[in-house]
Amino acid sequence: MHLVVPGLKHLFLLVMLLSLSCTQQPDMAGTYTEKNGATSGMSSVIKLHPDHQGSWKTEIDTLTFEWQTTNGEIHFQTRAMDTLSGQLTDTGFTIRLPHNETLRFEKNSP
Repeated sequence: MHLVVPGLKHLFLLVMLLSLSCTQQPDMAGTYTEKNGATSGMSSVIKLHPDHQGSWKTEIDTLTFEWQTTNGEIHFQTRAMDTLSGQLTDTGFTIRLPHNETLRFEKNSP
């Protein structure tokens, strides 16, 4: 005797599809230093915490934000709901600023 539960097969397929679509993202928590600071005229450091909180410190100011990664991108959202996005790289990430300047950050500590 076989017990057949309607919809159980569909639920199993849905769970399998969802698990396959969720790609493993790299461990991004750590400290990142801007490598093209000469372009902007000042240095900056971004700290990403494991709880997806972070800070961006420059010589002028410190900005706090929430961050997440999806599909090879990193997204930053400030408390004022402003957002910036960047591309993940082998050594960190790049951020394209609204005035078309690209900043490159490399991880220098876990």
